[in-house]
Amino acid sequence: MSHAPPRALPEGFFDPQLRGFVAHNGTIWRRNDPGHVVSGFFVEQHHCNPRGICHGGWLSTFADIAMVRQATVNRAHGALTIGMAVDFLEAVPLGSWVESRCEIVRETDKVVHVQGVALVDGRPVLRMNGTFRPSPLSPPPELGE
Repeated sequence: MSHAPPRALPEGFFDPQLRGFVAHNGTIWRRNDPGHVVSGFFVEQHHCNPRGICHGGWLSTFADIAMVRQATVNRAHGALTIGMAVDFLEAVPLGSWVESRCEIVRETDKVVHVQGVALVDGRPVLRMNGTFRPSPLSPPPELGE
């Protein structure tokens, strides 16, 4: 199920047509910049907890997708998450546009270490880091994570 954005998307973002779990919870838009993949989403009602702020479980899912996309930016196949950590820095209210900024810290043939932040209006709201195993058995990034 894909959700229409409640407002105009920032320039360059497109719907990568994700499948499975993420497709049922909302679109995580994608923009390809040189050497980087930027992910983003609008916080919709179904992402929120009873207090009207984005649920940490959805923010963690977003972090995983954003880091996998960065880990596979120069690869023709996907990656499997070995481990990840997120630090919630600030509450993210309904209607917010959340955007990732990730970078590869270290890369070998067997593992890729990624770190990054999620931003709302230029302010960091989430810090993330993860370790990923490149895998030809996982779907290619353009087909879904």
